[in-house]
Amino acid sequence: DDAAVAAPMFAATARRCAHVSELVVAIDQSTVSIVDRSACKGLGRVGTVTQHSSRRGFAVMSALAVLPSGQSAGLLAQQWHSRGDERTKVSHYDNRPVEQRESDLWRLCMEAMVKVLGETAPLCRPWVQMDRGADISHVLIAVSRLAIDFTIRSSSNRCLESLGYAHDQIRRSRVLGVATLRIPDSHAPAGRPRASALKFAVRARRLAIRLNNGHGKRLCTLPLTVVHIREMSTRGAASIEWFLLTNRCVATLDEALKVVSNYT
Repeated sequence: DDAAVAAPMFAATARRCAHVSELVVAIDQSTVSIVDRSACKGLGRVGTVTQHSSRRGFAVMSALAVLPSGQSAGLLAQQWHSRGDERTKVSHYDNRPVEQRESDLWRLCMEAMVKVLGETAPLCRPWVQMDRGADISHVLIAVSRLAIDFTIRSSSNRCLESLGYAHDQIRRSRVLGVATLRIPDSHAPAGRPRASALKFAVRARRLAIRLNNGHGKRLCTLPLTVVHIREMSTRGAASIEWFLLTNRCVATLDEALKVVSNYT
């Protein structure tokens, strides 16, 4: 089956990483589109509900190993998913078990990645990097239970166990320092640089973040470090501001910049 075909590839990637003590692993979702105008190949929806008759294929979550040199070592795990044609429910009204949702691909991919590294490169500790799509309570709970480091870019101003909200608290924290960072821009028009060197104020603070389900019911409290960077220059366009959630302890500017560097 497909798992048996892919397993040697994932194991080969893990062997290439066996000499590394700390490995950056980028996990993200993409889609594979296959022409199926007659909708007869048994594929799932790709794109919006109104496009399903002409755009068919799979959603795929991939874990890509990145060596300290910045070179890709290959894939460590993948999870494939065929979407139905029905409209996706808003999370507040989605009463399905987490295991039946597409967002569970994050957990499945992480667990598969940890398994292959444990079997083939047991001394290699992964540091997983995930974008805003992974800022979901059940994903945060799942990754916190694994013996790995992680960074997730925050997409929502989460409640704290004490009064207040995470984004508001970190904005009021002291500045660790100012740094010039090269930020990639995948949407830069043709002929423009794909990365810009910009000046940022850098903050970091450990916060007790309250995780709720879609109905606002408390699930648990997770202690996380929030690394915050905010652009200081004025460019006319909206300034860049990131909130990165990580289980790493960050006390210095260099430690905060390592979190940002690995995410970028």
